[in-house]
Amino acid sequence: MRRYVQAFLIVALLYVPPAYAEQHETQGWLTSRQAWSMALFSGGVVLLKKSWDFHRQADESYALYRKATTGPETELFFERADNRDTKSQMSWMAAAAFALAGWQMLASGDKEGTQASFGGNLQLVGVEIAPELEWRDRRVVLQFKRRFF
Repeated sequence: MRRYVQAFLIVALLYVPPAYAEQHETQGWLTSRQAWSMALFSGGVVLLKKSWDFHRQADESYALYRKATTGPETELFFERADNRDTKSQMSWMAAAAFALAGWQMLASGDKEGTQASFGGNLQLVGVEIAPELEWRDRRVVLQFKRRFF
């Protein structure tokens, strides 16, 4: 089963061309930017599952550490629990980074390839905040809009 998943991922990565910031996205229902963002989200999900496994293993090793009676046993189980806990935390952070990168890839492209909008705009106290990225000018625009009528 694991080999099939690995083969599928390799074929998928070889099939999807690189996504350029100023590339026109008129190539069908699945653009390269969307495919790469889905790949990043999928990687985040895999890392989330792995981090949960490491967290569970750390809990099991810590329970064995608490029950250990000899010095070498306690040291071994504590080191194992500490190692798994560190791996769990790093996997959580990597999963969050993958998810943010996937969201950024998905949100940072439009049909012209010149601006990026971030989905629905945020509204606070009647003021709409509209962030935009302008790729050609290499600048970030933050617009505050308020309706007077």
